[in-house]
Amino acid sequence: MNILEIDDDQTESSRHPKESGVVETGLRRRINKLREKNVALQNQLDEAKAQRDEAISIKDEAIQARNEAQALIEEILERTRCPISMEPMTDAKVLCECGHTYSDQSLNSIPARYEASGQNNEKVRVDRCPECACVVGKPPIANYTVRAIADLVSHLD
Repeated sequence: MNILEIDDDQTESSRHPKESGVVETGLRRRINKLREKNVALQNQLDEAKAQRDEAISIKDEAIQARNEAQALIEEILERTRCPISMEPMTDAKVLCECGHTYSDQSLNSIPARYEASGQNNEKVRVDRCPECACVVGKPPIANYTVRAIADLVSHLD
C-alpha cells in the first residue's frame, strides 16, 4: 500500500502566488490534517502487520504442536501393537518370566511345542516366549495398562 506524500511546493498557493493568504493557510491546515491522518493510518497498518505476523507465528506453533502430538500418538500406537499380529493389544497379556507382552489371541494361536524331558525323554509341552524363547512356566497374566492404552489409542487411529 502506498501512502501519498504531499510536499509544500505542491500546494495551490505555490502555483498561484497571487492568491490570498487565507486560502494558503486553509490549504496548509488541510495538508497538515491529511499528513496527521496519513501518519495515523501508517501506524494502524504497522500494528495490523505486527498482529498478522504474531497470528502466523501462533498458527505455525499450533501446527508444529499438532504434528508432534500426532507423531507421539503414532509412536504409542506402534508400541501397543502385538509383535505377532500387529493389532492393538486390547487383550494384552504379559509373560511373567521375561516380561514380553502379546495379545491373548496371538498367544493362543502359537502352536504347542513338545520337547523331550526327564530320564525317559518323554515329550512334554514347553511354552516359549516368541521373542526371546525363554521357557514360560506360568500362565500369562493380563496387562491392564497396555490394554487401556491400546484401547485409547486405537480409537484415535
